[in-house]
Amino acid sequence: MNLNNPTPMKTNLAPPRLIPFPKEVKRALPGLPHLMLFLLLLLLPAAVQAQFACYTNLDGSITISGYAGPGGAVNIPSEINGLPVTSIDRLAFLHCTSLTSVTIPNSVTAIGIAAFSGCTGLKSVIIGNGVIYMDYGAFLDCTGLTSAYFEGDQALSLPEHVYPMHPYVFGGCPFATVFYLAGASGWGAMYELAPTAVWVPRPTYVDWAVSSGLTAQFPAASGEADDPDGDGFTNGQEWFAGTAPVQNTSRLQLELTPRPADLSASDQTPIPAGQRAVYFRSVPGRYYGVQSAVDLGGTWELQATRIAAPGTTQTRILLPIPGPQAFYRVEALP
Repeated sequence: MNLNNPTPMKTNLAPPRLIPFPKEVKRALPGLPHLMLFLLLLLLPAAVQAQFACYTNLDGSITISGYAGPGGAVNIPSEINGLPVTSIDRLAFLHCTSLTSVTIPNSVTAIGIAAFSGCTGLKSVIIGNGVIYMDYGAFLDCTGLTSAYFEGDQALSLPEHVYPMHPYVFGGCPFATVFYLAGASGWGAMYELAPTAVWVPRPTYVDWAVSSGLTAQFPAASGEADDPDGDGFTNGQEWFAGTAPVQNTSRLQLELTPRPADLSASDQTPIPAGQRAVYFRSVPGRYYGVQSAVDLGGTWELQATRIAAPGTTQTRILLPIPGPQAFYRVEALP
């Protein structure tokens, strides 16, 4: 099947690929039929058919097997033609470099081998609470991925002793952090090569505007495009960054010198030889990235990510000195 131009599957063709589930995972999925397939691609509405290729399983559920949409922010449907979408097949989104974010619904329970491998433009993914199994290399070499938000417990993955040579779920994702909700079970300090952290969901814009004092102090300038404190950042940008929209000194910016009283203890250690310290104003618990370029008109590349430490308003990131000249900028990450 050509994933860039999906066509309805005929019943006289060979059945589509299986997602291989180890025995221990089959025991954890009691409703999974032994043969997931031999099925028929549903006749989809035109808008959906233009984006997703899929097939039905013996139990009447749907597996997404390919994507040919425009990319950007993609929301995988929870059902198609009234049938639940429960899995994403191996290689389904392979090398879809135009993807920037993906939301996987709670109906999905399994993500197949290398399903999103090589999606280098992918920056963030939200994984619903129904996902209980992720096959090896599911997000392999998603080099731009910074945030993977899990709404449920830790998903099962293939133990290293089963397939020691196969890549991890987040192998080749040097900047990825896995976020999980407080109270979720199974999570440790690392998951499939990625560090983990507790996910504190960002409040809605309306709630934030009230809690920050924006609507009370500037009722006529509390829209997302307004900038009542005149600091050069719109209210929408300040909501995303976590800065105060009513204080023009509260803004995301690089700083030339350290403020020891506002740094964590680990950010006050001596700077190693061959490295450069980049300081910036930060909000505790917020997630940031530092990019660099050799000249202002050049390509900006992500160099490091960091969650600001509790009780601090400045963060330091240490980077290798790339050469005689480099430019840096800081961004708030989703």
